[in-house]
Amino acid sequence: MFETMPPESLLGVVRGLDVDEVPVIERGHVRIEAVKALDVAIRAAQAEQASQIAALLDERTKLMVGTGDPVISVIGEVAMARTIGPAAASTQIELAMALQRLPQVHALFAAGTISEATARAVAVETRSLHVDDVVVADGEIAAKIAGMTTTQARQCAARVTIGLDAEAAHDRARRNRADQ
Repeated sequence: MFETMPPESLLGVVRGLDVDEVPVIERGHVRIEAVKALDVAIRAAQAEQASQIAALLDERTKLMVGTGDPVISVIGEVAMARTIGPAAASTQIELAMALQRLPQVHALFAAGTISEATARAVAVETRSLHVDDVVVADGEIAAKIAGMTTTQARQCAARVTIGLDAEAAHDRARRNRADQ
C-alpha cells in the first residue's frame, strides 16, 4: 500500500488516512502497513541525519585545521541541535564516521532495510578492521543482513570480521571486556 511512496510524502499521507472508509475487517491491516512504512521512513531519516553529521564533521575538520578539535565542536553542535547529551552526540558521530567506511551498509540503512541499531552493531563489530578489509567486509555483510535482527546482524559482522582478520576480532573482544 505504501511501499512505493517516497518517505518525504509518507507522513502527510498517513496523517490524512481516513480508515473509516476502509471496511472494519481491513483497518488493522491498513494501520500495520502505515506503521511499517513509517518505520522505513524513520530509518531513511536517521541515515540522512548520519550523512549530514559526517558532512558537518568533514567541513569542520577542513575549517578548523590547527585551531582545535573538530570532533569536540561537532559533538557540541549535534548535542545542541538534537537536545541530547554530549555522550549521545558522540555516539551519533561515531556511527556517522563508521557509515562512511561502510557505504553498502549505509545504503541499506538509507533505504530503510536495516535499523539504526543494526547499522551501529555492524559498525562496532567492524571498527577494528584495516581499511582494506573494511571494503571486503562491507560487501559481504551488506549482502547478508537484510531481514536479520540486530543480534543476527551483529553475529554475522563478527563472523565476517573474524574471517578477514582474527587479530582485529581479538582486539575488539579485548576492548569489549575492558568496557564491562
